[in-house]
This record gives sequence, structure tokens and C-alpha cells, in this order.
Amino acid sequence: MNHTMKLLERARVGLLGAGVALASLFLASDAGAGAQYGDYEYCSTGFCEGTFGGFRNSSNAGDFVNFWYFTNSAGANEPGFLASYAGSYFSCEVVSGSTTLFTAWPTVMAPTTFFYITWNSSGQCTTLETFNASYYNSPY
Repeated sequence: MNHTMKLLERARVGLLGAGVALASLFLASDAGAGAQYGDYEYCSTGFCEGTFGGFRNSSNAGDFVNFWYFTNSAGANEPGFLASYAGSYFSCEVVSGSTTLFTAWPTVMAPTTFFYITWNSSGQCTTLETFNASYYNSPY
């Protein structure tokens, strides 16, 4: 291999290395492990959403959220929801036979779990959605 060929080979290897380094800068990203939803709270007619942290750390000292779940003396499960937001109260109860709502009830208890709950005009809880994940950015 002559001297010119060696120089060209070194230049090619150098450019390849620089290209890989440059590509790694563009492809590097935050793994985002340990997602935590920020403080968020909002309630309006027929629904509430947010996190426990959002209600707890609200600038309005009267804001709070409660999810409860207990078994009464007759052995029936009685879950319910109550929130105070911006001076108004919002609540609902899960009626007997709505067992699908029972399954999500315990997951909302984590302080960083995002929740969305709805109720009908009779005060019966109709939807409970919860979201918690290990990746960083929330879809909400």
C-alpha cells in the first residue's frame, strides 16, 4: 500500500468515526425511567381528573380528593369518590353490580397515578381510568 493509499484509508476511518460520533449525539435520548406525573387537578360537571399530588399540592388549601373502598357489615363492597375543587364538591358512588370499576380502584391510590373519573346525573360512578408508566412523557 503506497503512502497516498494509507492517507486515504486513515481519512476514511477518521470520517467514519466522526460520523458515528455525530450520529450518537443525534440519537442520544433520555431513558426517562421512573415517570411521575406533575401536579395536576381539575373537576367539572360529571368528571374529575388529575393526581393525588395535584390535589394535595394545590394552591387552593380547600382542594382534596378521596377514593374509598370498604366492605360494610353485610359484606358488600362500597367504593366511592369525593373531591373538593375550586370551592365545589364532586362525588359519586359505585353501585352494586358494577364490579368492573372495583378492579381499578386500588391502583389510583399511588400519589403519581393519573386518574379520570366520571359519574352520571344520579351520582353513580360510571368510568374510572388510571394511568401509570415507567416512561417519562405522559400522553395527557
